Amino acid sequence: MKPGCLSEYFDGIAWKRLTAGEIRHQHEINGDRGLRELFGEQKRDVPGRIIFVADTEEDVVEDVGLNWGNRREGKPRAPEWRLYYTPNSVMGERVIGGEIQVTRAETGDSIFVARSSDRVRIDLIVAPRESTVELQLLWLFGIGMAEGEEWLIRPESGLDERTLDEFARRFLARLGIEPEVKDANLEALVEQFTEWPARALFSRFARDTLPEMDVLGDPDQSLCAWYEREYALFRVLERRLLGDEIRAVVKAGADFDRLLKACRSAFQRRSSRAGGAFEDHLAELFRRHRLKFDRGAVTEARKRPDFLFPGGDEYHRAAKGEFRVELLTLLGAKTTAKDRWRQITTEGALVASKHLVTLEPAISAAQLREMQGDRIQLVVPMPVLRSYDRHPSALRDWIWPVERFLVHVKTQQQVLEAR
Repeated sequence: MKPGCLSEYFDGIAWKRLTAGEIRHQHEINGDRGLRELFGEQKRDVPGRIIFVADTEEDVVEDVGLNWGNRREGKPRAPEWRLYYTPNSVMGERVIGGEIQVTRAETGDSIFVARSSDRVRIDLIVAPRESTVELQLLWLFGIGMAEGEEWLIRPESGLDERTLDEFARRFLARLGIEPEVKDANLEALVEQFTEWPARALFSRFARDTLPEMDVLGDPDQSLCAWYEREYALFRVLERRLLGDEIRAVVKAGADFDRLLKACRSAFQRRSSRAGGAFEDHLAELFRRHRLKFDRGAVTEARKRPDFLFPGGDEYHRAAKGEFRVELLTLLGAKTTAKDRWRQITTEGALVASKHLVTLEPAISAAQLREMQGDRIQLVVPMPVLRSYDRHPSALRDWIWPVERFLVHVKTQQQVLEAR
C-alpha cells in the first residue's frame, strides 16, 4: 500500500468482458483463468457491492453476497473456480411478481473486480461497452484494453504507480470512496481562512501557491496544476470548516435537519465551485497570454457563452456586418462534458464552429464523433489528453491541447492588430 495512490484503496483489480451466461440466471462469474491470481484457491464468502456506472443513467450501488469456490470440489476432474453473487438489479435475471426481470448489464459490458486494500470487501463494477465511463475506468486502473473473455489483472504493485489526481479522487467518490487529502503543508496554507472565501479570491490564492509554474511555456500543465491545487486546498479547508459545523450541530443536540442541510450545502458548494474555479483559471491563463476576451458576454436570446474572443462588442458588430465573423472564437468550459457539451451549440449563432475545453478524460469515440458532427472542436489539457490514447490516431489527433487553442486565438488577434 502506497499513500496517495490507488493501492491505498485497492490491492488488486481484474477486468474482463461479461458473457451471456454470467449475466443471466446462473449468478456466477468464470474466474478460473484469472481470478485465482487475485483470490487464490481457498473457498470463502466475501461481503461485496455491485456498482453500475453509465454515461446517461443514474449510478446503481447495491450490497451483494459473494462466494469464491470450486464448482467441481470433491470431483475427480480439473477444478473450475467461480465467483458467485446473490441476485441484484445489475446482473442476473430475477423474479419479481412472478415475472422474470432482465437486469442492466449486457453481454460484452466491462466488469471490474476490485478488492479493497484491507481485503475485507470486493466491488464488482459494471460499465457499458464502448462508453465514456468504461474508458475512464480502464484509464483509472491502468488496464490495457483487450477483447475476449480472458481476465486482465492489475496487482497491487501496479496500483502503486497510479497517483490520485483530481479526476481519480472524483471518480472514487462516485464509487462511494472518499479519499482524504492529507498534507500538512496545505493545512498550514489554509489556516488563514476562518470562513469560506469568495471563489475568485480562493482561485487566486491557489495559483499563488504555485509560483514555479511556467504559464507561458507550458500552459497545459499550468492549468491542470492550478486546478488540482485548488481542489486539494478546497478539500483540506472543507474538512476543517465542515467538521466544525457538524460538531456544532451535534453539540447543540444532533438536529437531523440541520445536519442534512449542512451536508447538502457541502455537496452543492463542491459542484458550483468546481466549474467556476475552472473558468477562473482559464481566464487567468488567457490574461497571462495577453488575449482579449469577454467572459459571459450576452449573445442572441440572452445566451451567455463562457468565453468570447475578442469580446461581446465585436460579436454584436459582426451581427451588423461591421466585424469579420471568422475572427470570432467562442469557447465553452466544462469540467465534465457528459451530455452538457451540447449546450454550447446554441450559444453564439454567428460562430458556426465552436470550441469546448474540458478536464473530462477518455470521452468515448461515439461522443467525439457527435462533437465533430456538431462542429465543436474539443480542447483538452495535455496531461488529460493522454487518456485518449486508446482512440484511433485520427480521432485522438483531432483533439487540441490548450496550447494549440491559445495559438489559434493569438493568430486571429494578430490579424486584428495588423489592421
